[in-house]
Amino acid sequence: MRATKGLGLFLLLLVQCCFAPTYLLAQDLPPDDGGFDIETVELPDGGLWGQFNQFVSGSLGTVQADGDVLDRDISVLESDFNIPASDRFQTVLSLDAIEYDLTYTQDLRANVNKRRTDDCRFLKAEIDNINAGNGTGVGDSFLEGELAKVRARKSFPCPDTETFEPELLPTTREFEVTGDDVDMREAYLQWQASDYATLRVGRQIMVWGQLEYLSPVAFLAPTRTTNTSFRANKAELGYGQDSIQLSLFPLSNVELELIHAPEMRIDPSLRDIYGGFDSFSDGIVYAEGHTRNMTEPEISDYDFSVARLVYFGTNTTVALTAVEGVNALYEPVRDVELVRHGQDGVNCANEDNNEAVYCFSDDKGRQYTPSTAYGLELSQRLTDKWTLRFEHTQSEYREALDSFRPIGRSIDVLQPDENNSQTDATILPEAIIDGGKGRFHIDREQAISALSFLYEGDIWNINLQLVALQSEPLTTIDENLDEADKAEQRRLRSTVDEDDAAFPMFHVTRSLGAEEQGYFGVGSGAFFNAYGFGIFGGWTFAETLQIGAMTGISLEISENGPADTEFYHFDADNSIIAQIGVSYLF
Repeated sequence: MRATKGLGLFLLLLVQCCFAPTYLLAQDLPPDDGGFDIETVELPDGGLWGQFNQFVSGSLGTVQADGDVLDRDISVLESDFNIPASDRFQTVLSLDAIEYDLTYTQDLRANVNKRRTDDCRFLKAEIDNINAGNGTGVGDSFLEGELAKVRARKSFPCPDTETFEPELLPTTREFEVTGDDVDMREAYLQWQASDYATLRVGRQIMVWGQLEYLSPVAFLAPTRTTNTSFRANKAELGYGQDSIQLSLFPLSNVELELIHAPEMRIDPSLRDIYGGFDSFSDGIVYAEGHTRNMTEPEISDYDFSVARLVYFGTNTTVALTAVEGVNALYEPVRDVELVRHGQDGVNCANEDNNEAVYCFSDDKGRQYTPSTAYGLELSQRLTDKWTLRFEHTQSEYREALDSFRPIGRSIDVLQPDENNSQTDATILPEAIIDGGKGRFHIDREQAISALSFLYEGDIWNINLQLVALQSEPLTTIDENLDEADKAEQRRLRSTVDEDDAAFPMFHVTRSLGAEEQGYFGVGSGAFFNAYGFGIFGGWTFAETLQIGAMTGISLEISENGPADTEFYHFDADNSIIAQIGVSYLF
């Protein structure tokens, strides 16, 4: 179910904000406030300060998860200020204080472990021969021994031990994201100019989409990844943007939304995740006079514009959405050029290596890719309890070529693949240089479709959903690079990233208690680069204390997933995650 590298991190984030929660309340479109109610209160007789609790509400929540691939520890204090409203003006103000600690674990690929063991043993033999005064073990050239050391140390560092056994080599690597933030979740003023127009100015959360679980349209909007609620709605999963929204109502059942945010915002934890998974290591070779650009991309350099047309009838809702900006769920891609030694005077030699055939130049750093996306939504009520819902998105994105890295070794010869067979290791770099003009990425067009049958009863909620992913290179150059990239994947791993995928999802939830203060359910969904099953449940005590829990296991679906590299990958097959959350409401 891997589908594409660009979609990989998108699926990874579903574990954080979609797989664990259960959405029991439908978010039908509109109402005309954009998809969620604005809470307003009247000034009490005792005055504002005498009745403080009438104006401030919120929650203090924490969630902890332990898993084979991801550990989470998140604490959030949410405060909602219920500000008095007039007939024409309404104000929303919400403040969050967040602390998070996320740990991701990747496994060493099995074939790399064997290859690295062989390299380390070879290096030890070289050093022993040199120390014994016998020259090198591969000929009379001291240079060959030095190159072997560079290759082993730069590609996969060897342990400082007398023996080199596979079990002595580190087989996993961890990446930890920690931070804290105090942020205004929402802060805007809404003015109802007339019955036909409403204007909002300030920080707003965008609520789109008909589907409650995996909503392709909802993920066109910036998403929050540090939520602690197990029964989150779409407003709680959105990440506020400083924007202007004009809503026009030419007819009583038609709404036209126009939104513009001059500077996009991204969840800080998501920004740190992207920075930690930069696959360009210190061992990568750059051309003489060129270095790795360490500047991190700023999403605030991009604006965000939306046009959205919605029709909402008694039983039918149809919506069209066009988004121009950056989809923050796709990781930034390094803008760098691959060159050949000697090409236009390029010198790939440096102090660590004097025989590299390929190297990088003109590194502009990692950058978000601006794109335009389109979304279609349809909701048709079939009976008083059954609803048919459909969503489709079409977008463009950019993915890095992660299957090749110049790391200080000559690759203009046949090299062993995972089966120790001699294969040509120059197919991809030559295609990049000759056919791709040195461009180290592929531009793709992607379509995501989801069809859902939703049952909403007094006690039971059932969601039956089918999701389809399609991706294809955008231009002829992208097609050539894609073919060469797949050839390199076969050489390294004997597996190829699939461009298309389809998978079913289901969620069955039952309300518990006389006042529906609890719930229990089972479901399936995206689980990193795999597909998994889970059970979840929760209970609210005395209307103030909420406790929720979830456990899930993934199935074997794909070798390649989000943020995977040539040497390490997220081994999500048969992975287990357990999560518990507690929230106090005030």
